This record gives sequence, C-alpha cells and structure tokens, in this order.
Amino acid sequence: MDIIKDIIQAWCQSRLWQLWTIVSVALVTIVAYAANENQEIPYVQYVLLVVFWAYPVGMFRSIRRLSFSVKMTAFLLAFLLAGATWYFFSFTTFYNGAKFSKAEEGLVLYNSVQSILSMDAPQAEKDKCIDDLLRHQIWQLGDGKIASRVGITILKNGKAYKSCPITEDYTRYYHVERIPYLVRFREKYPGGYPDDDDSKFVPFDDFTIGSNTYSFSYSYANRPYWSDGFSRAILFSINDWKSDTSFIRKKNYQRSYDFAIYFYCFFTALIFLFYYGEKQNKDKAELERRRKELEHKNQELKESNNKLERYKLVHNQLEKGIIKTTRYDPAQTLQNMEFSWRDFVEQELHSGGHSLRNEVTGRKASQEETVAFENHLYEAFIHPAVERIIKQLYATSDIITTEPAVYDTAELTELLIAHFQKDCLSDDLSRERLTITYARENLAGHHVNLNACRIESILDNLSYNTGQELDRVLEALDDCDDFEGYDAFHADVQLQFAVVSKDGADWYRIRYRDNVAGFPATIVNKIYHEPVPSSKEEGRKGEGTMYISLFVDLLNGQIEAYNREWPERPSGSDRKYAVTDIYIPLCQADEAGHASRKSSKTSAAV
Repeated sequence: MDIIKDIIQAWCQSRLWQLWTIVSVALVTIVAYAANENQEIPYVQYVLLVVFWAYPVGMFRSIRRLSFSVKMTAFLLAFLLAGATWYFFSFTTFYNGAKFSKAEEGLVLYNSVQSILSMDAPQAEKDKCIDDLLRHQIWQLGDGKIASRVGITILKNGKAYKSCPITEDYTRYYHVERIPYLVRFREKYPGGYPDDDDSKFVPFDDFTIGSNTYSFSYSYANRPYWSDGFSRAILFSINDWKSDTSFIRKKNYQRSYDFAIYFYCFFTALIFLFYYGEKQNKDKAELERRRKELEHKNQELKESNNKLERYKLVHNQLEKGIIKTTRYDPAQTLQNMEFSWRDFVEQELHSGGHSLRNEVTGRKASQEETVAFENHLYEAFIHPAVERIIKQLYATSDIITTEPAVYDTAELTELLIAHFQKDCLSDDLSRERLTITYARENLAGHHVNLNACRIESILDNLSYNTGQELDRVLEALDDCDDFEGYDAFHADVQLQFAVVSKDGADWYRIRYRDNVAGFPATIVNKIYHEPVPSSKEEGRKGEGTMYISLFVDLLNGQIEAYNREWPERPSGSDRKYAVTDIYIPLCQADEAGHASRKSSKTSAAV
C-alpha cells in the first residue's frame, strides 16, 4: 500500500506524469478512431514512441525511495522479460497466423491455376489469365519499381513456365518461408496449423492436364528477422521507411502496443516487488539496528550495574580496611598494652629488685627513683603502644589514597617483594604448605607512575585469596579423610615482575600465580570484569576481585585472569595454575620527570 500511495502522490505532484496520462489517453483514442476509419495520421508513431518511454522516465523520477541502480535493474529485467514474452506470445503467434492465412491463399491460387489450365481455351488465353493472376501479387511502387512479398513458381514438365519472385526489398528484412499445401498438411497433421517449423512442410501436389505435368510452389516473405522486428516494436516502426504511410492501415502499431503492455506490466510489477523487498530490507535493517542499539544499551546498563556493584564491593572492602585500621587494630594494641602492663606490674611487684617492694618493707623510695620508675614504665609500655596506634591511624590514608608517584620498576619490584615477604602469606600454615618464589626480568631503566600502596593492597588481596583457597582445600581433604593427601599437599606461589610488550606498547607486568586449585571454569572469564560469587560465603559477591579491578583501572592498566595447565600435578588431581596478570603502563621520559618533580614537591611539603 505504501508504494501505491507514493505513486499516487508522485502523480499528483509530477507535471510530467499528468501530461503523460492525458496524452496517452488521447493518443490511444485517436489511433483507435483512425484504425476504425482506416485513415493514416502522419508521424503519429513518433508521438507514441515519446509517450511510451515517458512512463519509465516518470517512474524513475517519482519513486525516490528506490535507488537508481535498483530502478535500472527493474528496467532491464522488465525489458528482457517483455522482449521474451513479446517474441513467444505476440511475434511468433502473429506470424504463425499469417503463415496459415497465406496457406489458405496459396490453396486458392493453386486451385485457380489448376482451373485456368483446365479451361477449354487457347493456350495464349490461359497464359494471359495466369499472368493476370500473378500480377495481383505485385505492388507498383512508382518510378517503374515493383515489390512483391509473394513468391510463386509454376513448372511445366519440369521446366519453368510462370513465376512471380519475391523482390529484394523483402528478402533483405524477412525470412522467406515455404507455404505448405493445406489439404495435405491437415491430412498429415490433423488439427495442426502451419508454423515456423519447416520440417512440417508439405508440398503442393503435381497435377496433369492433357499430356503436360505441372508443379506449383508458393512462398512468402513472412517473418521479419527478430532484431528487425523487435526494433520496430520498441521504436514504433520509425525505423521502417514504409511505416509512415501504412502504420495505422496495416495495424503496425499492434506489435508496439503488445510490447508496451508487456513492458508496463513487468516494469510496474518489478518496481512493486523491489519496493517491497527494499522496504522489507529497510525494516529488517531498522529492526537489526534497534536490536543492536538495545543490545548496546543493555551492555551499557550491564556495565553500569557492574561498576555500581564494583564500587559497592570496593566500598565495603575499604570500609573494612578503615575500620580495621582505625578501630580494631588500635583497640587490639590497647588491649595488648593492658595485658602487658598487668603482667609487668605483677612481675615487678613480686620481684625483690624493685623499689616498690622495698617501700612495702619499710624503706621509702626517693623521688628520683619514683620518676625513673614512671619513665621506665612509660617507655616500656605506654610509648610503644601510642606510637603503634598513631602509626595505624596514619595508615588510614594509605587505604583510600590513589595519589601516584614515579617509581623505578626495579626499585618498586624490590619494595613489593619486601612487603610480600613481611605481610603476605606469613602465617605458619602458609609457610609450611607453600613455596614462594620471585622472578625479575628486564626491569632496569623503566619507570611507572602509580601509588605503591594500591599495588601492595592488590598483592594483599591476591595472597589472601590464596590463603583462603589453601584452607578450603585442606579442609576438604580432611573432611573426606584423605590423610595421605592432606599430609602431602603442597603448592607453589610465584610472583613474577617484568617489562613486556603487549598490543604495541610496553607495560610493567606483575604476574601472580599459584597452583592451589585454579580458577573455577564457570567464572574464569568473568573475574575482574564483573562481580562473581564469593568463594567464602554463599550468596555474596566477591569484594576482593572488584577492589583489584577498580584500582587497576585507575592506573590505566589492564588485568587478565586465566588457568594454565600444571604438568606435574598429582595423579587424579585437576589442579591448575590460577594466573593473574596485571599490566601497568610505563612512563615516558617527560612524564616520569614531571611526576618525579611533583612527587618531590609533595614530599617537601610533608
């Protein structure tokens, strides 16, 4: 319905189409009237030609929703289909009918010749009658020229007797076809009609009159060569020099009308079809665009939800770290101080070497001894506890700060290794069950701009996860009474530092891997990219992975998690290396210098 609306709207807006419609209706009416009155209209075929080609031109100009190439394809296909249809259903049918008509005329001529030769008259009079009969097949063209489209040959005892040859004007443009003897043809092919199949030709019977035997043959320049006939059809016979005087009288317009109707039908149908296909493709493309847009929005929404979830989990992690540093650690320090104080006092009160015990026995301690004793107690218990609490409170800023500084990669590596050796996997179980190794490669002369506390906290999270996984594995072995496996269980932790090339850039890579168990296959591709279930508590999301992911993003870095096979794994075990690669971009020389100066100013200010 859309294309019909487009065509109607185009017709209303296009003067060319309106003019074409009016002229077409008027011309068809005029030509029909002239044909009925058997009158010629000079040069009418030129006007018909213009009107005929105005239709596809109007379609090209009006249907703007189709591209030029699509409309040209429709035009060419319609032209070919119309040409083929015109050939089989108009051209061939018409000239097969003409051949049948000529077969009937040939039968009349044959009988007429036979009747004339059978007359009881002098031979000269018979010859004159036959000549008159043949003369009716010849057209006088003027200037003494004649034209004949009919070829008749009469033999008398095998020798030429009378003939009427087809002139060259017709043999140049038409196929000369032998016309069969219709009586014998119908006997041989009942219900059939003469057509362009020359193998069905049936000659006229020879007849005998007196002592003479006559043969009769009839031919006709019937069917024009296909190229000539087709060009006349599409050009409304303007290429035929005789058409201007016989276009309407001989109904030459009929072959052009047939082609025009076929062409209009095919062209309009193909335009409708291509329009529909184009609309379907556009609708499909629009649906695909909307689907992709929806997928993109869903992906953005998913990423936003992941970010929100990550920030929430990181907030929880930071909150725990701050609470531990500002509440639990100072409280534990004060509690330890109280216990130490009680132990000390108890030991001192029961020790005979201190002045308090002497004072109880009667000797009063001097003021210097009392002050010294108080100072001794402060330095031994109070001052260390206060210093530790202050240090722990100052460490609060290290938990949340992201202020970067420039580090030499080799120096940073040693700093991180020292931190790992002191604070990571330092419990007795880890030292007993884990072998920790360190590797360094290509570190000299490179710099990174980062916050070292953040890297240390990332290593803390990674090592904490290793410790948790170690506890889980040992607990599982103990629960299933695998005492041999429990006693023999041992794992490796490898911390590798290197400067590597990746994606056309140089990176400082920190690779942490252990073969305690490996990442679960269901989440290995999601770790550090979206919240994953916690391994410690069912129904909760893991906070540590999001904590690591956030600060790697803040460093403009990249992080990857994957499993690697462990060829030496114990028989029956599916343990793998769980590998985490953290890539941190290197500083350029000017960036490093700028950051170093910034770091120096910051240090000076502090």
